[in-house]
Amino acid sequence: MRVAEAHSLAYHQAVAERLRREPDLLSDVRIRVLTWLARQDRSRHYAEEWLRIVDAGLPAVLAVLEGPSWHDVDLRHASPFAGLLPPQDRWRIWRSIPHDPERDPGRIRADARR
Repeated sequence: MRVAEAHSLAYHQAVAERLRREPDLLSDVRIRVLTWLARQDRSRHYAEEWLRIVDAGLPAVLAVLEGPSWHDVDLRHASPFAGLLPPQDRWRIWRSIPHDPERDPGRIRADARR
């Protein structure tokens, strides 16, 4: 797994935990996606897909946020969940993903995988 994908997964897992505690935040996410669609700020395909998932409810959202499929990974690259975690949590997540930039700048050290 590439370092950026590991960061993204860890971030979205933390977002999933917050949504479990505060499911009403999903309405803010829906508004963000509708704004994307209105402004066409993002690829329409991703915005439509996120709207479908958000409208399907919290379990569907959690499945994508924590899912291992390429579809889940792809959707997390166009995430409407930016800003849901405070900076100190984002930095904690960032520092928690070890990598060896000299050996392979884009990959996590094999011995650091969980």
